[in-house]
Amino acid sequence: GLSGGKDSSYVAYRLCKEYGLNALLVTFDNGFLTEYARQNIELMVQRLGADHLYLKPPDPVFHRKVYRSCMKWIGVPCPGCTFPGMLMCIKKAIELEIPLLVHGRSRAQMFKELTEGTNDPFLKVVYSNFRPDDAERNKRLVRDVVRRMQRLLRFFVSDRKLRPALQQTFYPDPARLARCEHAPEFIGLFLYEHYDELKMMKVLERELGWHPPDEPAILTHQDCRIHEAAAYFYTQVCGQPMIVQELSTMIREGEISRGQALERQAQEQTNTSYNRPAALALAEMADLTEEQLLRTVRTGRLKMEVVKLLLKLRNMVLPRSKLPIPLTLQPSRRVSPGTPPRERASSSATG
Repeated sequence: GLSGGKDSSYVAYRLCKEYGLNALLVTFDNGFLTEYARQNIELMVQRLGADHLYLKPPDPVFHRKVYRSCMKWIGVPCPGCTFPGMLMCIKKAIELEIPLLVHGRSRAQMFKELTEGTNDPFLKVVYSNFRPDDAERNKRLVRDVVRRMQRLLRFFVSDRKLRPALQQTFYPDPARLARCEHAPEFIGLFLYEHYDELKMMKVLERELGWHPPDEPAILTHQDCRIHEAAAYFYTQVCGQPMIVQELSTMIREGEISRGQALERQAQEQTNTSYNRPAALALAEMADLTEEQLLRTVRTGRLKMEVVKLLLKLRNMVLPRSKLPIPLTLQPSRRVSPGTPPRERASSSATG
């Protein structure tokens, strides 16, 4: 997956230049790619000599309903990109018989929900990277991921008339998945390699002429046109900046000090003011007026409090879900590019 941002660009560079893989670079064109992102995508494709595809939902009505529902139910637009984009990647990989899907999520992003009673379905995918390769088990995992995302998309798009378009655009053929020798396995490169944003940007700039963001700070997203609006709405709904959980994870993993994290959090709180151009772009995509958009944030805050209360009650009544990954994780250490991923897994986590 190549968004044009630093993480995905660095992963593409490592796969093509260091590991020598025949990589297909794919970009989920959600309508929110910045010009900065498009320039970097074009540059990466040219310099790496890799094939590239834009994946774009063909029905704009469908996509508008997804974003509208995201804002209506949770007050944050991000699932409208995450779930459809991931499903389209799975579908394309199965159709082209591609055995690996490599993502650029950092360890802080992967482990930010690592707690008892977690509801994060992605942790199962992360956990699979720590286990010996098993084609049949991975096929079951892919089926489970697809089923979960089908349920989520059906929840967000309740219009039954759009179900055929949903099926055709996002869901892989079950029979084709059953027949394939290797279902696409999700690999998180930064489970095996050290993650250093500032160093990664310097490498990309030096080796490929990649364009760094205007503010080369950690945890920034200049590839998304509505990120500032999403960050603002998240802060309003959840009562804390979007990056707090990632910063907490980075402290636990020894990547930054608590003082550095508090400094970055303060900077984020200063930056997460209402950005009207970004908000209007989101409102247009979600087919909402600006007033309706702001109203969804106010109701989203109330709904979030209700969800928190329900989760507390659930954890009081029901046994908490077991963690799929041991809580004690060691910071990843850089290893030689020639080491197979399965051998490298043991250097990334205890247990």
